[in-house]
Amino acid sequence: MPKKFILIDAHSIIFRSYFAFIKNPLKNSKG
Repeated sequence: MPKKFILIDAHSIIFRSYFAFIKNPLKNSKG
């Protein structure tokens, strides 16, 4: 796998996690 692909994949995971956190801050805060 090229490094670019790994970088894009990692960025996608981080973006999804960040978006989920903004979408449901209360759920994440409580656990």
